[in-house]
Amino acid sequence: MSRIWPGAVSTKAGHGTRAGFQMHKAMGIAVCGPCREAQNKYMADYMRAHYDPAKRRARYLASKERG
Repeated sequence: MSRIWPGAVSTKAGHGTRAGFQMHKAMGIAVCGPCREAQNKYMADYMRAHYDPAKRRARYLASKERG
């Protein structure tokens, strides 16, 4: 297997995937558009699955009251 940076075991993390986004970050290079879009989609799906909008709204209103 080729190594492109310490700890890397494969260059098969294709562009336009979350793995591709992580590869860009690990290598310290600019993230391409397709990889950024894949990461944004992943985070949107994650937030939708793990956070209840009603609870977020309640926390927002509570913090607003505190000042």
